[in-house]
Amino acid sequence: MAALVWAAVDQFGITREEIGQLFLGVVLVVALVIAAAALAVFLWIGLRRLFTGGDD
Repeated sequence: MAALVWAAVDQFGITREEIGQLFLGVVLVVALVIAAAALAVFLWIGLRRLFTGGDD
């Protein structure tokens, strides 16, 4: 991973600020995906309990 960052800085002239913004963007997208997956699981469990009468 460090080699990719080094190549981006060295060969493409990406600044540290741009790398920081890209990293923050990636972290936010990953957090949103995790939150969406958690919401889907909670909805799935809630709907299953609703339709089965909550006898789990």
